[in-house]
Amino acid sequence: MNGADIGLGGPPKIIAYFSGGGSVSDEKIEALLAENAGRDLTIMLVKSVHQATKLQSKLDIKGLRPRGLSVEIGLIPKIVVEFAPV
Repeated sequence: MNGADIGLGGPPKIIAYFSGGGSVSDEKIEALLAENAGRDLTIMLVKSVHQATKLQSKLDIKGLRPRGLSVEIGLIPKIVVEFAPV
């Protein structure tokens, strides 16, 4: 994670920013989820980042490389996959 925004208005939202990195095994994700049982926000972020990373790895856009992603937790969750020129 390389940054976060927290909006306290109505409705509140949290946006977490992540830089690109290597893939993480499903076993490691399951271990992280087990370690953080009961921490709903952490669980939601781990699952969202894992799904976004899977999506990002499947996208191949000529001339662009994955740069990072952001996860917005709010009334309507949103994931943004970011790309930059090669």
